[in-house]
Amino acid sequence: MTDIRYLAPRTLDEAISAFAAAGTAARILAGGTDLLVQMRAGSVRPGLIVDIKKIAEMTTIEEAADGGFRVGAAVPGAVLAEHGRFGKVWPGVLEAVNLIGSTQVQGRASAGGNLCNGSPAGDSVPAMIAAGAIVTLQGPNGRREMPVENVPAGPGRTHLLPGEILVSFTLPPRPPGSGDAYLRMIPRTEMDIAVVGCGVSLTLKDGVCTAARVGLGAGGPDRAAGRAGGESADRLAPRGRGARGGRCRVQRGLPSDRRQARHHCLPHQGCRRAPEARGCHRRQARRRRELKTMTKLHVSTLINGEPAEFLCEPYETMLDALRGPLGLTGSKEGCSSGDCGACSITLDDRLVCSCLMLAAEAEGHDLRTIEGMADGEKLHPLQQKFLEMAALQCGICTSGMLVASEALLQHNPRPSEEEVRFWLAGNLCRCTGYDKIVRAVLETAAEMREAAQ
Repeated sequence: MTDIRYLAPRTLDEAISAFAAAGTAARILAGGTDLLVQMRAGSVRPGLIVDIKKIAEMTTIEEAADGGFRVGAAVPGAVLAEHGRFGKVWPGVLEAVNLIGSTQVQGRASAGGNLCNGSPAGDSVPAMIAAGAIVTLQGPNGRREMPVENVPAGPGRTHLLPGEILVSFTLPPRPPGSGDAYLRMIPRTEMDIAVVGCGVSLTLKDGVCTAARVGLGAGGPDRAAGRAGGESADRLAPRGRGARGGRCRVQRGLPSDRRQARHHCLPHQGCRRAPEARGCHRRQARRRRELKTMTKLHVSTLINGEPAEFLCEPYETMLDALRGPLGLTGSKEGCSSGDCGACSITLDDRLVCSCLMLAAEAEGHDLRTIEGMADGEKLHPLQQKFLEMAALQCGICTSGMLVASEALLQHNPRPSEEEVRFWLAGNLCRCTGYDKIVRAVLETAAEMREAAQ
């Protein structure tokens, strides 16, 4: 029998104490979009899960008097995007963070988790390197700082010391004439992982580049290329990581993708990343049977406006709880990795995948599911329009599509077609094709605006 404990400390000291005491058996839960997938696949078997989202320092964004920013390691990408100033000062960093997964994944995934996961294809890392970001780490021996580029130690590995937790990122103030950007190449236009990604930060004065930093993801130095162009690159970016030379070796993707990336990297600006790890349903079922524990957790929450209480295992997801003890089977299990959106719900009015959220995390929060869309026997306008326009067939994806579409119209009552398609990129439909769904959302938005006048 394998015991798993879940802890949601309120202070950083409490989190570090528990994390360090558990040693290699402990895992930090920031967004969970990688951890939960790895647990289902059996590649990670934690004895303790430390949820850091109730620690204020880990979940806040602060702008300093000098114009710099401190971003907590557990701040979700969606929260960072909603900040009034951050995207104006660091648009490239924000673009990179907002490429980590779909809209649902953005409601959970954080730059801290992206960095500590150790994937060479992590989108936020090259942009953070280019920005000159510094991470704050804290462990049993105190607090220290480190440049972002010194954190990765290799695929799946970091230079964090035993018991250390990544607390926050500090981005420096920007001098006048500065700008940054992040670009990546992916095989598809949406929901894919970078074959190569590049973050750049420049400062210009009187038309002359006075400072430059470059961060490269999913690639490394091409030794065969020698030092061609190295001197000019060094003069341009004396502090840049991997800026030496004009060529690099792309590590990921098919040979055709790598060849294309070496010649030119012209990524689609609207693309999004999905978690790499995937596991078949049989492996997931076997893993669930293995993950047994003697003590269940009691959770009190609001679901569709009504108080709800249930018991759950520390490893069970919110989707498990909805379809199990709560009897709300409208949310479907599709991929169990955050790729399909069939299990979409809202958590405190933010769209998330219930398969990437532990059930224990629902404590004290407000959840809404597909069962809460209709008003008694009266369908929501989106539900009615989906029926009228035949925007559904088998029904597996439909509940997630509807929940995601409702969240979009609450967030943006006047979306363009591009915005609808972008928002729904994390919802897969294998039956209808997306045109009917997109038209149904656009027509519903127009009718709801007219009714509100």
